[in-house]
Amino acid sequence: MRVAVGVAAPDDQPGQGTVDFIILRRFLGYVWPHRGRVAVALALLLVLSMVQAVQPYIIKLAIDGPITEGDLAGLFRWVMLFLGLLLGEATLRYFQLVALEGAGQRVLRDLRRQVFAHIIERPMAFFDRHVVGRLITRVTSDVEALNELFSQGVLAVLGDLVKMLLIASIIFQLDVTLSLVSLVSVPLLLGLSFYFQGRIRATYRRVRYLLSRLNAFLAESLAGMAIVQLFGREEREMERFLDSSEAYRDAEVEGVRYESLFSALVEFVGTIATAMILWAGAERIGMGAVTFGTLVAFIEYAKRFFQPLQELSTKYAVLQSAMASAERVFEILDDDSSLSGYANQELSESFRGGGGGGLEFDRVSFSYRDDEPVLRDVSFSVAPGERVALVGATGSGKSTVIRLLARLYDVRRGAVRVQGIDVRDWDPTALRESLGVVTQDVFLFMGTIRDNVALGAPRGADGVEAVARASALAQLDAVLGRLPQGLDTDVREWGANLSSGERQLVTFARALARDPSVLMLDEATASVDPATEERIQRATQELLEGRTALVVAHRLSTVRAVDRILVMRAGQIVESGSHEELMALGGVYQRLYTLQLGDEPGAVNWRPAS
Repeated sequence: MRVAVGVAAPDDQPGQGTVDFIILRRFLGYVWPHRGRVAVALALLLVLSMVQAVQPYIIKLAIDGPITEGDLAGLFRWVMLFLGLLLGEATLRYFQLVALEGAGQRVLRDLRRQVFAHIIERPMAFFDRHVVGRLITRVTSDVEALNELFSQGVLAVLGDLVKMLLIASIIFQLDVTLSLVSLVSVPLLLGLSFYFQGRIRATYRRVRYLLSRLNAFLAESLAGMAIVQLFGREEREMERFLDSSEAYRDAEVEGVRYESLFSALVEFVGTIATAMILWAGAERIGMGAVTFGTLVAFIEYAKRFFQPLQELSTKYAVLQSAMASAERVFEILDDDSSLSGYANQELSESFRGGGGGGLEFDRVSFSYRDDEPVLRDVSFSVAPGERVALVGATGSGKSTVIRLLARLYDVRRGAVRVQGIDVRDWDPTALRESLGVVTQDVFLFMGTIRDNVALGAPRGADGVEAVARASALAQLDAVLGRLPQGLDTDVREWGANLSSGERQLVTFARALARDPSVLMLDEATASVDPATEERIQRATQELLEGRTALVVAHRLSTVRAVDRILVMRAGQIVESGSHEELMALGGVYQRLYTLQLGDEPGAVNWRPAS
């Protein structure tokens, strides 16, 4: 598989952004299925805002009433009422946050599931363009950042607006003049908000990009740690890490700088507004227009009114970071790269599990990149039950044939057919269930050996039997006998607790457990010692009977006894025939064989003994 590693894809650069309301509208589409919980959170938020808004008015009544009159008994009643409101506020806040976060985490679960489902359905060309570490960032931290868009974004701003409207309606009832003085600074605060919004947004977009790049570097470096140490690149890798880490740090510091400046300016404006209220209020008290309790209430209301505005810096930072993450998540979801659609799933179902599949490449041309052709007008056919080998120098296109047949990629020109049907007309799942593939790139999942073999097996009791049969055919039993837990032995990351040959045997058993119609081996015995290789080949004679086999091999001695050998060079088939025919021809195959092995006796015959 061709995987881009460590290089930023062009579409992964920090972009220009999308209109905010479009992002919000798309995000609200994920919120809608959980509208019941959101409605509860909103209702609690409205009640909470009303409880908070009435508290300064209680203080006004206490000052202008029992405090002014020296009525301690009356003051006690107001104090108890105020404490009751505080207790009610704390209770409401608890249940409101539980409802809000519960809805938010369900939204994130749905979004994360959709992003991952979208990624795993992309063709392999998608993974050629996107670095794995950055895709991990999309599914994890970028999606998690959207929780801020939900809890600290839309609903928080809505709650602040409700609170500010309630406060405005109360203070205008108390005194119009002081109300106008209180609100005179609002246009200035809004102007500051709009000024800093774009700058904070651009900064946090770059922060998300640099974090993604740092994660991509870490994924690559840790996966290749053995190579790093073998080639003494620890110091170079540390330098690369520091460069990425410092760039990420600088972007974060720039965001903090904007956020701090905005916060300081907002707080300064709020302080000036409070001073203006005190000046105007003192004058109004002297005129007898307002009471001292009213002035105290105004100061308290001004503090609560400006608090959401003063918190705008923090909320803007959170919102802009979330918006930047949303852009990146939706960018992945908007990637519509896909394999061409299959015509009829019922057509595919009728061939699922068919016995012995014929294969055909009809004038196939393909390239991973437009300027680098890999296959050029390749045509050949494999009859049902026939065993055909592909040989040639590295880079001649052998493994690409396997990938096109399994439809990991679609052809650029021509057609690939399985059982007479173009693979583009198959249901991809049905097609791949009829194929058994063993690649030269051994990959095992964490879990047990049984779990890894069972990837290719049916479910239920049939799967248990298939795993046992495949393990025996692949000579895996010899390995399991040395392991205390047998098939239930844990497999560590990358299969690190198994030898390379043992890992290859597991992948061979995984392919055989599917009981495939077509068996494709891409350097399947590259990591197996000669003795084990011979055992595997002899053990699969019975399984190969009646099945089509396509074998890619560099060890030419392993393919001498197949029905036919196709010799590839520079993306084309240049020779075709049996081992004896190609040796007699004295062409490319004969030179490759002589150069690599010489005329080596003892080739393994895959045909059952007559």
